[in-house]
Amino acid sequence: MRSFDAATHAETNKVATTESFIWLYEIEVPTDPATCYRLTPHPEAIDFAGQTYSPFPIGHSESSEDTEGNLPSVMLTAQNVTRELMTTLEAHGGLTGQPVRIMLVNTASLATGASLIAQDFEILSSTATEGSVT
Repeated sequence: MRSFDAATHAETNKVATTESFIWLYEIEVPTDPATCYRLTPHPEAIDFAGQTYSPFPIGHSESSEDTEGNLPSVMLTAQNVTRELMTTLEAHGGLTGQPVRIMLVNTASLATGASLIAQDFEILSSTATEGSVT
């Protein structure tokens, strides 16, 4: 069973709350020095654990694993209408092999730096269309 910090535990037990749960994404880019894109689908920037996560149209599929217990996989998708991700993908081999961290945080716990969920993945492949990068 997963334990939560006191602020999150209190919020999850309320019938109604003004706090919300927010997804945060970290995508490493192999530049010198290394760059880390920190993004959130939240409409405003989020400060968490000393880092700022910028608003960006990004999301992911449900994490799933097969019946043999293999490692979970997930599809991460970001908007690509403005093509701002294309330069990075082309310059760095589609980011194949780069680490990605997906976290779920509660706004009541932003100051503590405690996430509800933190999963680490590696980019296995990427595709780009006129509308999105997956």
